[in-house]
Amino acid sequence: MKNTAEYLVIGAGPAGLQLGYFFEQNGRDYLILERGDKPGYFFEKMPRHRMLISINKVFTGTDHSEANLRWDWNSLLSDSDELLFKNYSQDYFPHPNVLVNYLKDFADHYREFADLETEILAISLEDEEGTEILRIELDLPYPLLTDPEGRTTEKYTYWQRDTRAPLPSIFVMDRYANTLTRHKNPVIRTHRHIKGISYSLPER
Repeated sequence: MKNTAEYLVIGAGPAGLQLGYFFEQNGRDYLILERGDKPGYFFEKMPRHRMLISINKVFTGTDHSEANLRWDWNSLLSDSDELLFKNYSQDYFPHPNVLVNYLKDFADHYREFADLETEILAISLEDEEGTEILRIELDLPYPLLTDPEGRTTEKYTYWQRDTRAPLPSIFVMDRYANTLTRHKNPVIRTHRHIKGISYSLPER
């Protein structure tokens, strides 16, 4: 897996792959990370009733490609007519497994978009060297993403009431996107033990 990227996309679902396609077409430096073992892994289990509610109207009465996309809610935008969802299913409400196969083919057609079975649990605001020290000190079994400029976490910050200055935060998530811990100090000092850090965090 590459270590640096200007753009980081979390999840190789439809939105992540579509964004990756446009990044690829424009020569951007990007990386897509996916928790599952394949693109669209989410749709192997969801929706539970095993039927997509996004319509797939194959017979529209017109050959106009742009008009047909109005009744095709599953195809991703691309330069390939082979990668239209109607080539995978003619069901009006398709089975989710068909979408999984479609997304895999879409990813494979352009490049190996996703680093699979990779889960984002924490982001550090230290540089790479400081982050590795932090990982060792806290005895974490996984690497930490680094974002010393705070661009990734800019949206997820606390604000001091008196100065309105942002306090960068570090979030540790579980696999269901629940916040396990939050650290509100600008920097986690590497000599602090993980229990000490946890005690300083608000209860969930």
